Amino acid sequence: MKNKLIIEIGVIIAIVIFVAVIFWFVRERYWWRIDNVRILSGEKELKGSSVYTHKDGDLLVFLRDGETEKGIYLIKIKSGDIELAGSNQFILVSSSFLLTRYAPPYGVSMNSPKADAPPSLEIQGKEVSFTALSGERVCLYF
Repeated sequence: MKNKLIIEIGVIIAIVIFVAVIFWFVRERYWWRIDNVRILSGEKELKGSSVYTHKDGDLLVFLRDGETEKGIYLIKIKSGDIELAGSNQFILVSSSFLLTRYAPPYGVSMNSPKADAPPSLEIQGKEVSFTALSGERVCLYF
């Protein structure tokens, strides 16, 4: 009887540890999709684009014009950096969220002083704007 109780307690502890590890993994790599975001590139509204946010406030922007992919930008709000992210870093789990393969995700910085078109990130209230790699100004309206 006592051995059975010890085994049951051990199983419960193992399950709690397993759930805690899964929760940590998901929390560090989980990105929520933000709906109702209007994305403009120059004067043109980009249909098919999507924006995701992380627990630390970073934004992940998938720019698409219909079926044409225009880039994946990782906007680090706290540091003001913009990075070009690779699509192989992300796993789309459902239409409402995705996971990153690496935590934190990484990209190639666009903040180099030698860049042809500096990203010039601007954050004002519910508007985020930056210069894309193509040189066009991209505005996100939340």
